[in-house]
Amino acid sequence: MKKFDRHLTFNKQFWISFWRLLKPYLAVRRKKLAYILLFLNIFFTFVAVEGNVGITYCTKNVLNALQYFNKPLIWQNLLLMAGVITMMFLAYGFAFYVNGLLALRWRQWLTKNTLPSVVNQ
Repeated sequence: MKKFDRHLTFNKQFWISFWRLLKPYLAVRRKKLAYILLFLNIFFTFVAVEGNVGITYCTKNVLNALQYFNKPLIWQNLLLMAGVITMMFLAYGFAFYVNGLLALRWRQWLTKNTLPSVVNQ
């Protein structure tokens, strides 16, 4: 296998280039919707990650209850785990939808604003 000469690094130059690309999109007429979609994408991703942490704790509690033969605690934690899994599915689904919507709007904006400048050259 070939080794890549360059690795992706998140240094100062990366963030400057990233902001230079992102800033015009966030300054458009519908910037409020762009910020809302960005916030929702980050929010649902955090909720899904927190769900993963919750699943870990629920699994620990179920295994501890199994070790001590505590049947009510087993069922209580299994029901809690079912609720957390449902929350995670919803969060991942909404994050996927919002991410796709944001990507679609971003691509439409890029095509509309960069293609005319390329064609006119």
